[in-house]
Amino acid sequence: MWSTAWSATSIRSSAGLTARVFNRVASITATSPAQVTIKLRQPDYWLEGELSSMPGIVIEKSFAEKQGKNYGTPAGSIMCTGAYMLKSWTPGVGVVAVRNPHYWNPSVHPLVNQITIKGVPDVASLTAGLLTGGIRGTYSIALPTLAQLKNSSAVKVYQGPGWSTDAFVVSSFKGVLGNLKVRQALSLALNRQAIIDSVYKGAALMPRWLSNPGTFGYGEPVFAKAYDSSPVLTQNVARARKLVQQAGAAGKTITVGTSSQLLDLAAITGAYQAAAQAIGLKVVLKSVSAQNYINFFTDPQARAGVDGFVTVDYGDYDDPAALLARFDLPGGLENYNHFDDPKITVALEQARSTANPDKRAALVAKAERLTMQQLPWIPDVEPTTVLLLGKGLTGAVSSFAYMFAPWANMLGGTG
Repeated sequence: MWSTAWSATSIRSSAGLTARVFNRVASITATSPAQVTIKLRQPDYWLEGELSSMPGIVIEKSFAEKQGKNYGTPAGSIMCTGAYMLKSWTPGVGVVAVRNPHYWNPSVHPLVNQITIKGVPDVASLTAGLLTGGIRGTYSIALPTLAQLKNSSAVKVYQGPGWSTDAFVVSSFKGVLGNLKVRQALSLALNRQAIIDSVYKGAALMPRWLSNPGTFGYGEPVFAKAYDSSPVLTQNVARARKLVQQAGAAGKTITVGTSSQLLDLAAITGAYQAAAQAIGLKVVLKSVSAQNYINFFTDPQARAGVDGFVTVDYGDYDDPAALLARFDLPGGLENYNHFDDPKITVALEQARSTANPDKRAALVAKAERLTMQQLPWIPDVEPTTVLLLGKGLTGAVSSFAYMFAPWANMLGGTG
């Protein structure tokens, strides 16, 4: 059995959510039974990365139409073109995948015959499953029992580069967070080291940018130099208090969306509450069920009256711009506060058109530095990728590429 967890913002499969990805596309044409040709209106060096993720998934129209509303649900089926195919999907039992004898690439020979992917209801069940061998592997974020599992001979724990960012989404500029000095003050007052220690059990980095350094998939020397020269976001409560006073915001209220049922999220929300109160702000918590937390991302009515909420978010390919474009650019998928900075927009749009990897990286790095000055979102920490494998199991990739790479093909081997 394989366990996995998905962030609230990882489900982006409909055309409506990915339409912006194709706004430089002039036409998409089936030019042969096994070929699709895309013609562009202008250069787009983001598109290749996007096509490697959700926007690039191709399904057979007749198959989807035949399934109707059952497509992609336990009552229906899905198309599988990988080395594994769907055997069954039973609520409460899991999704069972088996080796695909019709896979197009004969050089790929998966060693594991069958994999069951199952949701786990709580940390105790996940930990017990890993320790007893009932669960053979998982990718985990903010696991409270990480130290216990590291000390177990039944489990191997690996850490690799991360792509995700734990961040505070400033969802509205109508309230006190519309003032840049208040956003800067809240960031300065946050005890990020406590979050790394208590929530992530050490499996996260102190941030310098909003994007995780694990996303430097091209122009790496340029990105690394720019990142290393940017300041680490250390705590400075005294300076934060002064900024709140300068903004005339002392005593004003921030309303934060949260859920007491999501323990790691509630803990980080608590860290923000403590930070805000320490610098003279008041905090109101709008708590919802775990099931309804996703509504903060998808429903403007759920966000009404809410100044911000916490998320773990990421771009769909290894480029810092993949995340920045979501909340920095006007019309971005997660630009809830209608942020619009012409300098950032110009840098990102130029990067999208730039063929040279180093020059493109320099433009994105510029956008990162400008974003950190404006803080449309506030970075909390940069999680690393944590992979846990049962005794004797090897082969899974130990980086955030697991979200998009065919790691199951290598399970059971030496990786």
